[in-house]
Amino acid sequence: MQPYTLKREKRRSILIQVTEAGVEVRAPLRSTLAQIEALLTQKQAWILRRRAQLAAVFSEIPLVTYDPGGLVPVMGRSLALRLDKAGRVAVRIEGEEMVVVGPKLGPDRVRAHLKAWYIVQAEAIFEDRVALYLPQIGRPYRDIQIKTLKRRWGSCTLKGELTFNWTLMMAPLWVLDYVVIHELCHLKVMNHSVSFWREVGKISPEYKKAVQWLKHYGPALKLP
Repeated sequence: MQPYTLKREKRRSILIQVTEAGVEVRAPLRSTLAQIEALLTQKQAWILRRRAQLAAVFSEIPLVTYDPGGLVPVMGRSLALRLDKAGRVAVRIEGEEMVVVGPKLGPDRVRAHLKAWYIVQAEAIFEDRVALYLPQIGRPYRDIQIKTLKRRWGSCTLKGELTFNWTLMMAPLWVLDYVVIHELCHLKVMNHSVSFWREVGKISPEYKKAVQWLKHYGPALKLP
């Protein structure tokens, strides 16, 4: 299952990608500066539109920062980051705060602790949600893996191996549930045919809302 695609324009092998960090251009060595500038000029309106769209996304789901008070998304909530350098390494939620405990809490270390916490939580959540919806599928699965997936939210193999992207822990539960249902339905239909989407709709009649949510907010589900 593909999470989202940042729109790319391809012309003479020159690629333009717009992210929260800015505009990235990838061009072969044979490309001239004039060619690149001409394409950027031609696509200026789209670039500005895409930057505005991303700005709106990150205003709704803030990009994680690693300074005290920075917001950390968890299951649709935005928790304020609190750092505690006195104590053994731990990550926990206290009210509306995400507390990271440990010595030498620089940005890299805070990021590593948060990622480890997300993965542990994801292992439990996805196991529970798969167990919840599996009876409606009526097919067995082999195992569940939690991974970092660059271009997917989840996958299902012919052997029934389910894989989920841990960054979905930043999304609301109803969106995460859609991904679980999507992959479970591949246990019955291993494609994206009309029959497949019919199976998805039986369990999640409003699945299209989750699809649109992921397309719109997917870029924000990550640890920079």
